[in-house]
Amino acid sequence: MNGRVRPAIDGLRSSTHFGLQVGADWSVNCHTYPHRSPILMLRLGLTG
Repeated sequence: MNGRVRPAIDGLRSSTHFGLQVGADWSVNCHTYPHRSPILMLRLGLTG
């Protein structure tokens, strides 16, 4: 025991997803997986 406290979720997470919706047509999502680079997805709606 070295005195370090690990988060309870450590080792159980298979993926994490974050998203931001802007208006009806625009969104940004970030997907993370263990041992892979994050994937950033942009969905851009029509511009006037």
